Amino acid sequence: MKKYQPIFSSAKMKMQYIYQKNAGLGSAINTGLKYIEGEYLCWADPDDFYMKDSMKITVKYQFVYMLLMQVAASGVAFVFGLVAFWYFLSMNIAKEIISVIFIGVNFAMLYIPAKNFAIRDNKSYTPLKPSKLKGAMFGVLISVVTAILMALFAFMWAKFSDEIGIHGVVPTIINVIFYYWSFPYNGIMGLANGAYTIYSGILMLIVPILATYCGYIAGSKKFEFVEKIEEFMYEKEE
Repeated sequence: MKKYQPIFSSAKMKMQYIYQKNAGLGSAINTGLKYIEGEYLCWADPDDFYMKDSMKITVKYQFVYMLLMQVAASGVAFVFGLVAFWYFLSMNIAKEIISVIFIGVNFAMLYIPAKNFAIRDNKSYTPLKPSKLKGAMFGVLISVVTAILMALFAFMWAKFSDEIGIHGVVPTIINVIFYYWSFPYNGIMGLANGAYTIYSGILMLIVPILATYCGYIAGSKKFEFVEKIEEFMYEKEE
């Protein structure tokens, strides 16, 4: 029991171990009740299943997690783009193909956690309730952040740039943040002097919403994309 003490202490929780001879579950609970303080009480029965991370999975946690997944998706594209594919990024056609792949990866990295959240929300023993609207709002949050960065990016280039480029510490930081955030779409953006293609901007706003909404619906409907492909291929062979 000593190894659990630091864990409880770090969470500012009190752990008290009480020993008695085995007299059954009811006797153990009655003994424990004598030491209880507080307004609420709960305990796990021997046949209860404790969900991993169940205490920290809240609606707020889900939204923050989805936002961090977008940061991670941009990071994956950024790292692979500059490390593995840097040579091809100077070639227009290759750059566009790589960007399409990165957008697909971005879609998947938002689709999968949204699907997993939907599966969890639909469990009878979870306090969270399933909501298709929430599935879409995951993506809306990401798109709102994207729209804000777009506006800041445009403003900085309009106010703090000349023929040479953008100037100033803050404008440069905003420029770098936007470049990183939008990197999955970099190959189709045509970034030049603060401008980018209209369709790439539309995609940056739409893809997150589609990814999280489709993922959440798939999780709610227990739809398995890989299994559907396998079923299709099997039927085709038959």
